[in-house]
Amino acid sequence: MTRGGNDIVSLQAINRTRTRQPRFYSKILADSELTLYKEGGFAAIPFEIFVWLCWSIKESAFKYLHTLFSRSLVYHELIHSVVLDQENFENTRWGIKLIDQPDPENQSMEVRKFLVDRLESLFPASKLRIGKNAQGFIVVLQGEEEVGISVSLSHHDRMVAYAFSGSSTRRSSLIDNA
Repeated sequence: MTRGGNDIVSLQAINRTRTRQPRFYSKILADSELTLYKEGGFAAIPFEIFVWLCWSIKESAFKYLHTLFSRSLVYHELIHSVVLDQENFENTRWGIKLIDQPDPENQSMEVRKFLVDRLESLFPASKLRIGKNAQGFIVVLQGEEEVGISVSLSHHDRMVAYAFSGSSTRRSSLIDNA
């Protein structure tokens, strides 16, 4: 094997009940993967096995990837990490915020609003919003068009965070369009 990645999951060690809970599996599966399970002919596989199959594939892919670079902040109350495929973090921004309600719906709403507020401060009058593309990835939209800004959202308990990065060329066109 020239290069590869692998992962193993002991099905004897997984907590099947916990794995079936949306609060757990939503951290592993994208909406498109849930759709794949429901409509993609996976009926012969129990859902909790499908979740761990996806986890194992993702872990294998992660190990296969080329060198990754990270920046982390460690505070008394939190750890926040950002990973890129390049060493230069110059065009990368991130933010962390404490929210009042830790339920998943509020976390999702709060982190999206937090990101949009930050983007609007950088690109006034650009009317950006957060959506998902056909593959289920979070994207920044201007109207119905994807903007060339790579975003990542995260949340845990009462903490929400974003990270984003984009080319200076696309950022210039956002400013021109504002």
